[in-house]
Amino acid sequence: MPDKDLISQPIEPVEDKVHRLTRSVLSVLPAGGALVELMQSVIMNPAEKRKEIWMEQVTDEINNLVNQEIVTLESLREDERFLSVFLEISNIAIRTHDENKRHMLKNAVVSAAKHTTQDETLESVLVGLVAQLQPVHLKLLQYVREPSAGSARRVLLQELPELGDDEDLLNQIWGELLSKGLVKQMDLAFAFCSGFGTDNCCTRLGDSLLDYISK
Repeated sequence: MPDKDLISQPIEPVEDKVHRLTRSVLSVLPAGGALVELMQSVIMNPAEKRKEIWMEQVTDEINNLVNQEIVTLESLREDERFLSVFLEISNIAIRTHDENKRHMLKNAVVSAAKHTTQDETLESVLVGLVAQLQPVHLKLLQYVREPSAGSARRVLLQELPELGDDEDLLNQIWGELLSKGLVKQMDLAFAFCSGFGTDNCCTRLGDSLLDYISK
């Protein structure tokens, strides 16, 4: 079985520093010990909880790869490139509460284990993009990779309900994809009027990113 301790790297998000500081302050107050024990029993250390969830998710995925004889535990333990990517991705995963982002990151671990991307520099860039982007960015990127016919505005707002009817926010997200070189140069207002057509609007980097975080 994969070694869950692989992701027990020394990470202490801000919320855990607050947790530790609060514990130390409470312990010197009258009845502080009882308050600390109550806090510990009711409010689990947030990073530990996230780490446990992440370890279970990743263990399942690595087990699948081992059972399919795609990788071996020995090869992963000796694969310095995989371990570097794995630790970096785990750091990101433990710091987010977003289940959709953790799902993307889990798929990235699988890609790293399988060496889906042979170019080490490209893989480093892709991991950096996964760290910076939110699931809504990737949903928009996926849509313009295989756009639907009809009104772009109507379809996009259906595909991205988390945006509500906020076109300014949609423009901001589109601009961020453009600035990172993930989509082809296109005016979103024009696309709203004429549609995206049926052509892939992703760049090669955008395609590589979507492949990297997809199973």
